[in-house]
Amino acid sequence: MKFLTVYSVLAIGSVWAAAACSSSSSPASGGGNDAGKGDTGSSSGSSSGSSSGSSSGGSSGGSSGGSSGGLPTIAIGMPTSGQTVTVTKQAVTGEVDVPITFSTTSFTGMAAGDCGSVTNNCGHVHIFVDPSTDGGTSPCTPAGSPYNNASPLAEADGGVTPFSPANAIMSNCANTDAIDGTHTIRVELHSDQHAPIVGTDGGVIFAQVQFTAAGD
Repeated sequence: MKFLTVYSVLAIGSVWAAAACSSSSSPASGGGNDAGKGDTGSSSGSSSGSSSGSSSGGSSGGSSGGSSGGLPTIAIGMPTSGQTVTVTKQAVTGEVDVPITFSTTSFTGMAAGDCGSVTNNCGHVHIFVDPSTDGGTSPCTPAGSPYNNASPLAEADGGVTPFSPANAIMSNCANTDAIDGTHTIRVELHSDQHAPIVGTDGGVIFAQVQFTAAGD
């Protein structure tokens, strides 16, 4: 009788152990973590990534109205590649312009000095018309200026110009570069303090497009 009792206790213990092992073997389900994503940028000398509506461009990582981290991107919407654009002449100043529409991701457009800190995700754009490919001065960059135009700009009354569209000032071009004809527009991302924002390739993040101006 003693042997039967011992065997019964051992058998019951084995059943309990098997049941415990079975219940602990079911893994708990867990949610995944969303990692930050960014695109890769491009520059005049080196590039990575692409910008829609432009011949080349690039960057990494919100929209022109905000930032979500990661490297930003920029793309030119208008003019499109090869498009013929009728220039706009300002009645009072005589300035001749071509509006450039562009969009950004992971970037907040603010006038220089208004971001409050220097980051990759807040700043402004520098616009170049017919930029020199060998590092020389563009015929459409005014003397003493590093670019043709910038956007957004702080205004005298305390306001700020729109981020996009922004004007390429064609009347800044020298006589050696006629307004009517083929031009290349380059739009670069720059930080709150004017420093270029660079992509993973080490080049400034930009977009550019070639078009034809007419109507001057």
